[in-house]
Amino acid sequence: MTITAPATDSKRHATAVIRPGLLDRLKALHGLRTDSALAGAIGISESTLSKLRNGGEPSISVVTSIVQGFGLGFGEVVIAVDALTAAERRELKKLAA
Repeated sequence: MTITAPATDSKRHATAVIRPGLLDRLKALHGLRTDSALAGAIGISESTLSKLRNGGEPSISVVTSIVQGFGLGFGEVVIAVDALTAAERRELKKLAA
């Protein structure tokens, strides 16, 4: 039996994303006034925060930081791209443009 590695795609799309709008809701609910404060609370850079807002796939450590830091469940933080509604997909594409 031969096992072949899957082809890599330089334009690989995320399979899971932070739920649309979650980061801004957390920021408001916890009185974090700046993106720098939100990024610090999660333990990431502002650059990584921007990538997540624009549909970048989060690492498990980032998701775990959000789960633990804000008392959420994993399912409340991430969503599979396939499970996004049409409106959420449009919003994600608009952000990534």
